[in-house]
Amino acid sequence: EAAGGAVDVVYDGVGKGTLLQSLQVVRPRGTVVSFGAASGMPDPVPIAALGGSKFLTRPTLLDHIASREELTNRSDDVFGWIASGALNLGRATELPLERAAEAHRRLEEGQTVGKVILTVARTPTAEL
Repeated sequence: EAAGGAVDVVYDGVGKGTLLQSLQVVRPRGTVVSFGAASGMPDPVPIAALGGSKFLTRPTLLDHIASREELTNRSDDVFGWIASGALNLGRATELPLERAAEAHRRLEEGQTVGKVILTVARTPTAEL
């Protein structure tokens, strides 16, 4: 609904709670990339959900980076893009540790984008 119709690609990091919905909103010949399972591992996908020649993939890092040298080279590229501003990671959601349950709920319900950081308030230390 938010995209106003079928989309070319869906990157689904939530998993169990959203994978079938992701397949419903992707266009014919579109791709769903299942890369996370914040709400749990998805159930097996009925073959009919791939109607319209939709493509579902579950990539893992080890399938794409075979050696330490390749990992170093790709990491250097990514960190270079971040340093130059070519890649913007966006802002993280920060919540105090006391709101950890809320942070988990937001993650499970797909209400967050990016990292969720739990912060701990500093307390003054007593001098000995």
